[in-house]
Amino acid sequence: WLDKPLRVGVGHKHALNFDGGDDVIRYDLNVNYNQVTGVMKGSDRETFGGGFTFTYRYKSLLFRGQLSILYNKATNLP
Repeated sequence: WLDKPLRVGVGHKHALNFDGGDDVIRYDLNVNYNQVTGVMKGSDRETFGGGFTFTYRYKSLLFRGQLSILYNKATNLP
């Protein structure tokens, strides 16, 4: 099995989250990165993402808007 194009797959993931506001308006901003090395040599995945959430409270009503963006880059062994 040593002649097969295999390796130990290791990855790492990072995330940052920022939030703030008051009792009426709240916001949340997040970004993340995930890198996974595949078991086959020459294969890996990278994922970049981010999002924004905006919340507005008026009396007993709650309005929320969300935006999420995700980008995935993959490399596979031919």
